[in-house]
Amino acid sequence: MENFAEMRLPIVQRVQSRTEDTPFIEITCLEGHIMAQEINGQAGARVIKEFEALWLRQGGETELPCAQSLAPGEIAGLMPHLMLLEADAAQGERFRTRLVGAQHRYVEKGVHAGDLLDDVDASHAERVKIAAKTRRPVYWRSGENDGIEIGDFPFSSDGVTVDRIVSVATGGKPPLAFG
Repeated sequence: MENFAEMRLPIVQRVQSRTEDTPFIEITCLEGHIMAQEINGQAGARVIKEFEALWLRQGGETELPCAQSLAPGEIAGLMPHLMLLEADAAQGERFRTRLVGAQHRYVEKGVHAGDLLDDVDASHAERVKIAAKTRRPVYWRSGENDGIEIGDFPFSSDGVTVDRIVSVATGGKPPLAFG
C-alpha cells in the first residue's frame, strides 16, 4: 500500500509535530492544502482494515473495484461506519453523499444524504479528490487524540473513472443507541 509521499502529488512536505513524535504530512495540490496525520499508508482501526481487505479482494491492488460488486452481506456489519459518495457530473469534481451511516454522522458533524461533501467538510472533500485522482485509498487520523480515523476508498462503474468513494469512519464517541 502506498503512503502519502508515494502518491505522486505535485508537492509533499513532511512537518514534524512539536508535541509528538508522529510526523504530520502536508499535501499541497491544485485544490489547496490538507494537513493530516500519516498512518504509513495503512489503516489503524479494525473496521477500516476490514473494509480495506474487502476493497483489496475486489481487485483494489491492481484495478478499480466496482461498488456494485460489494455484497450486502459482506458490508452489513460495517454500515454504521460507511458513507457512500458519488461524483456529481453536473458539479465537476464534487462528490455528493448518497448514504451516511451513524458513525459518519457523528464524526462529520452534520453531513446528511444528498449534501455536496465540500459544502459540509472541505478538508474531507479534498482527501476524497486525492483518492479519486490517485485511484488509491487515502487514510486520515485526527490529531486530537479522539481516535477518529477515516479511510476513503475509490470505486469505478466502468473500471477507469472513479465515480464513487466509500468512506469508512471510526473513533470518537459512538452515537447513543436508542431502544
